Amino acid sequence: MRARIYSLLVLFALSASFVCSIGSQPRMSFDEFFNGVEISDVNISPDGRAVLIGTTRADWEQETFRRDLWLWREGGTLAQLTRSGHDNNADWSPDGKWIAFFSDRKQQSEKSDASASDDGPPTQVYLISTEGAKRFQ
Repeated sequence: MRARIYSLLVLFALSASFVCSIGSQPRMSFDEFFNGVEISDVNISPDGRAVLIGTTRADWEQETFRRDLWLWREGGTLAQLTRSGHDNNADWSPDGKWIAFFSDRKQQSEKSDASASDDGPPTQVYLISTEGAKRFQ
């Protein structure tokens, strides 16, 4: 019975110290909250040495949310794979040399076409090499 009382007292003391430590941290500002980056997708490579990261963040000038892909490699290097702001749902090829992803970015022919629909460009599949050099639709 005494062991139970002591364990409850220790648990209470630990929870009280945790609550006190939370209150001592500075509050997040509205700018920090609204400019935060959300990690929307995480996908580990077949060999376990790299991670694909899909992010979503607000782009206030364009009045949209940007979706971009990043590649983290073993050793701590982080590289941005895409910069169009329209890319998501990335996945590895079985050999780990290619990355496939969906994108609804505008094509060169669509940029000059004034008769494009209001629904936006269609979503298409793209491939990119893990080195980032080769990219095609």
